[in-house]
Amino acid sequence: NAYIATIDVSIAFLKDNEVITKKEFSNSIGARTDAIAISANHYFLDKISVALSRDDLVAELTITDRNTSKSSKQIFPLKTLSQNALISDLEISQNIKSDNTKSLEKFHRGDYLFYVDPIPIFSQAQDSLFFYYEIYNLSLSADSLYHFTEQLTLKQNDSLVVELGNAYTIDQVPFKTFKSIPINDLKEGFYQIDLTINDLKTQTIKTS
Repeated sequence: NAYIATIDVSIAFLKDNEVITKKEFSNSIGARTDAIAISANHYFLDKISVALSRDDLVAELTITDRNTSKSSKQIFPLKTLSQNALISDLEISQNIKSDNTKSLEKFHRGDYLFYVDPIPIFSQAQDSLFFYYEIYNLSLSADSLYHFTEQLTLKQNDSLVVELGNAYTIDQVPFKTFKSIPINDLKEGFYQIDLTINDLKTQTIKTS
């Protein structure tokens, strides 16, 4: 009662064009209707997690359609966060919702389901854009707590569209959280999100 396609996935980690290590596995993609099976807009999400202790490697991802033997390759450098990083990269998601089931386990963070989308095109039908991030290496204040401020800006062609700011007090790091920005009133175009963290104890400021 469905169409099934099998793909072979290979992700190799290279140093100076020499393979250091490689992961290979297969995946099945299902389509329940004729319309979805022939749609050029329907896509399948997967997530590969790899722990890295070095940032001198290049990842080479190859996807092969087992039925036609057609393949596609993507190469991208890998960069780890520095040991004294204050803020992580921003992980953009098309949706975040409460979900304590085992469904789509790869996309869970605790009791939340994050639809991480590698395609940076977002529709106004979503109402909001979500992003996850982590904060590290804050300095402990005399009250044994961490104090910091957060400023979020959304810009288009250097023009400010959205600006949000808050002050926070937390009792442990890393601090893991997510935010949402309403996008249903935005004009079509390219936008840049900047999230700036200020450690109030040391006045250290970092932006992602």
